[in-house]
Amino acid sequence: MKGEPVYISPPPIMGGFPRDKVFKLNKSLYRQADAPRMWYDKLKASLEARGFTTCKADPCLFISKKVV
Repeated sequence: MKGEPVYISPPPIMGGFPRDKVFKLNKSLYRQADAPRMWYDKLKASLEARGFTTCKADPCLFISKKVV
């Protein structure tokens, strides 16, 4: 499901909104099955952009050669 668009029906509180229309979500929902992976991919990209690398023994461990 990664990268696939997600659509939801309008909530009932939105009276007057056509019931045959849907919303396309721009961000993942936390209750989606792939949300943890999407969060990790975003974190990894952000850390790698700052010079961190993943540990070969544990890919959830990020290492930086620079002193912070």
